[in-house]
Amino acid sequence: FIDFLPEHSLLVAHNCHNFDMRILLLHVKDSLNSFTPLTEKIDGFMDTLKMARSEYPDREGGFTQEALVRDLLSETYDAHNALSDVQALQKLFAFFTASHSYSPYTIDADSAVDMIKQKVVQRKNFPTFSQLISDKIMSRKMAETAAASGLTFDHLNTAAKRDGVYALFSEIKADGKPRVTKSRAIAQRVQGYVKDLKK
Repeated sequence: FIDFLPEHSLLVAHNCHNFDMRILLLHVKDSLNSFTPLTEKIDGFMDTLKMARSEYPDREGGFTQEALVRDLLSETYDAHNALSDVQALQKLFAFFTASHSYSPYTIDADSAVDMIKQKVVQRKNFPTFSQLISDKIMSRKMAETAAASGLTFDHLNTAAKRDGVYALFSEIKADGKPRVTKSRAIAQRVQGYVKDLKK
């Protein structure tokens, strides 16, 4: 597949950023033990679903590729046939890009790899927060954010011993956002809970 791709390819799929991109990158990593063979060949990934939702926010009739092709292109196709599916996507992409820029709906290859790496870390670390979630000390979303930032329950335990959960949670990342949250109340609740567990 990689050899087939021309240099500077843009890979396009419907729901690409949430599905196809991740599946492809993880498969490349598992098969070749590196993302590089693919990321050196492509410029990035474009998601027609994101573009459709942004360009037609009030659309009724759904955002499936099949519905968009039917309603916007006045065509039908066999969505269970891979070739027909790709040809329909190609027409949909051409329709969208004839009047709109696709760059806001594109993720460059290196950013895509960073997202995948973060997701792998999140999946590995997230289970360590299960007790905090079940006891309603942290929301699932906050635990996902903490896990994706590289934190585990053990990190919270160490920080709690030093009264440092707030500093850990509120640490500013490169994007200017806090690692987990700036809420002192949440950090204090987590810190107190973790300390009480060790008594």
